[in-house]
Amino acid sequence: MQNTPSEGKQNTHVNRRTRSHSGTPSDRDKGKGSKRKAKSDGDDVSSNKRKVHVDQKCYSSSDLKLWDYYVPLADHYSTRISVHTNCSIVEHLKNNLDDQQIEMFRRTCFGYFVDLPEFFIQNQLIHSLLLREVVSPKDNELWIKVNSTKLRFGLAEFCIITGLKCNGDPNKDYESVQSSRLMELYFPSMSKVSKKSLTDYFLNKMWKSDDDALKIAVLHFIHSFLFSTTNDDLITKNDFLLVESGDFGTFPWGKVVYNATLGSMKNKVRSRREMY
Repeated sequence: MQNTPSEGKQNTHVNRRTRSHSGTPSDRDKGKGSKRKAKSDGDDVSSNKRKVHVDQKCYSSSDLKLWDYYVPLADHYSTRISVHTNCSIVEHLKNNLDDQQIEMFRRTCFGYFVDLPEFFIQNQLIHSLLLREVVSPKDNELWIKVNSTKLRFGLAEFCIITGLKCNGDPNKDYESVQSSRLMELYFPSMSKVSKKSLTDYFLNKMWKSDDDALKIAVLHFIHSFLFSTTNDDLITKNDFLLVESGDFGTFPWGKVVYNATLGSMKNKVRSRREMY
């Protein structure tokens, strides 16, 4: 759901373990790690001294004040944006789960997404908004300015929009648990499972019970929709156990997906890129 623009041609996994989405969290806060660093060659931004390079131009702390644009309006540019969000997630769920399994999914914390209407991501609109990011007093918020009006994108706004749980401790550690039943049954000898492998199991309905169908569907939903990960990104034992234990139902997904989303957007446009 991260309608999170990801850097093109690269592994954009949300490292939810510092990571995030994306999401498989370790602090799923802070944006799940396979997203590449928001700071690229040419970006130089620090908390003490903000310095931003845009097309070889350098804007130092003496140039930028609170609520100034990071990228001056005169330096706006066009580019291509790569997005990995699965816009067909509801269709996938309805096409691959039978009626009973759909009802089981509806009873989870993600059940209301089954009624999500069809949507599309407008990449250039996202880019246009990010170009209008301004210097703000808080690093954990994104502020943009349009026609002199300042707009905030923070955790509160994200949780109102998504309905995801935004309070609680995201640090769930199952290291003491020796094994995952789902991994041993469906992905034997794998210490981590690629998103592509999980997606293949889901789309081909390769489960042995309704309960397993539900758990695989939840994992697929998390890793292809909440966290905009690429097919090469890996899902760990911790992620499987979070779902197998049922703890995913009380997990603060809003908090960690927000951090993954924010991490995928901030600083992206402060230097010209052909794609991000």
